[in-house]
Parts: sequence; structure tokens; C-alpha cells
Amino acid sequence: MSQPYFSASLRLALLGVSSLLLFACATAGNDVSASYRPLSGSTLTGVQGRFRRAPSFELASPGTLNATVQERLRHGYRVVGRSDFTSTATTPLRAEATTQAMQVGASVIIYSVQPQTSAPAQHKIVFLKVSAGSAAH
Repeated sequence: MSQPYFSASLRLALLGVSSLLLFACATAGNDVSASYRPLSGSTLTGVQGRFRRAPSFELASPGTLNATVQERLRHGYRVVGRSDFTSTATTPLRAEATTQAMQVGASVIIYSVQPQTSAPAQHKIVFLKVSAGSAAH
């Protein structure tokens, strides 16, 4: 009778590492909603249950995020909230940001991600919507 290729303790260790990796992948997208901070005075009134089209998505370089937001503010938008977090993901979490935007009634997402050489990437997201009475589009 041949011996098993992997010992029982090695199989258990591999199972533990695999489970940990699966858990990390399953929870990676929660950073957007977990770090979301509404702007003071923003509410969800009238958003839930109403048809909403997907928000526009703008990718801004880390050095131009604030200028990009300011440009939108000058064109009749207002900030409804922000998400700031670090993640091992070095590309935008677009689907998660879109889901969060739709939940808070945002019509524009401005997203910046700054990869780091020896640390998790810094993600900054600003959620905006058209101000009442504005002609923004």
C-alpha cells in the first residue's frame, strides 16, 4: 500500500491557507461601503425604490482628484459622500463603487487609486450628484 502524497498536517495547512485566501477575496470589495462617509446633511430620501441609471465613472490621478471634484462643483454638482481606504487591489473597484453610488443616489463617481511600492494601494472615491435646480449634465 502506498503512502499518501501529502501528510495529514500538510493537507490541513493547505486547507487553512486556501480558506483564508477565499475569505480575503470574498471580502475585498467591502472596503468601498465600509469606508463610506456621507457628507453632513446628505440623506437617502427618495433614492430607494426609484429607477436609477448607472452613474458615470471618472478615473482621476491622485494629484488631480481635488481639482476634478472642484470642476464638477463649479458645474452644479454636490458631494454626497466619500470612501477612503487601502487595499491590495491596485486597480479601481469599479463594481463596488457603482453599487455604493446607486445606493446613495450619486450620479458621478470620481475615483483615484495610488499604488504603493511596499504597502497596500490608497483608494479615494468621491460620490457626487446634481444639485437641485442645476442645469448640470
